Amino acid sequence: MTDIAIALNNKIDTITSTHSLEETLAEFACNRGFDCYAFLRIGSPQIDAVSNYPVAWQRRYLQNSFFEDDPVVKKARRVMRPFMWSGGHKERCRTETENDFFNAAAEFGICSGLSLPIPAGGAGIAILTFASSREASTQDAPIDPVCAAACVGMLYGLLRRDSGKEMRSTVTLKKQERICLEWYAEGKTYRDIADIEGMAISNVCFHMANIRRKLGANSSAHALALALRTGVLPLH
Repeated sequence: MTDIAIALNNKIDTITSTHSLEETLAEFACNRGFDCYAFLRIGSPQIDAVSNYPVAWQRRYLQNSFFEDDPVVKKARRVMRPFMWSGGHKERCRTETENDFFNAAAEFGICSGLSLPIPAGGAGIAILTFASSREASTQDAPIDPVCAAACVGMLYGLLRRDSGKEMRSTVTLKKQERICLEWYAEGKTYRDIADIEGMAISNVCFHMANIRRKLGANSSAHALALALRTGVLPLH
């Protein structure tokens, strides 16, 4: 764990686009024993997120403005340095709302993690988190805070640079394409969608292939992430 910031810095140097950023962070998380990642920038009034957390959790988080009660965000604002966290470790100072948050997150396999925060414009904050479905110690690892801050700052800069190009989209989905993607976002398989909508599974495959083509995605999961981020598929 001691060299995680240095290793991350070396990985970030290879990133050329938002797409490669997602792939790099997902691979890095997996190689370091985590299950997923989230890069969250909270400003006023804007909130940006790049993550491979379960889509249903991302929707729930944003729809319910969980960032206001998120204990990880609260601690990040307070300490502004790398720290470990775990929802299963009951802390005396934790409120009932914060315990409810961790219980909800655990339902989606988000139980513990490592967070790296930095200030981001005014009262804003940017946080890179690697999360695990397993409970873990909250004893902070000896991570160089300067190197960690540099990593998050580089990611923040990359996203700001690419936001104008990749965060907006003129893609329009047909009715059946949108229906299929919405069910897919709910965790339904192609067979599930076919059964629910009373259509042939070949038609579902056809619609999903069109969605991937329109969005320039290399997989259905990638297409869903792009659709959510660019507003093609609303979060609500």
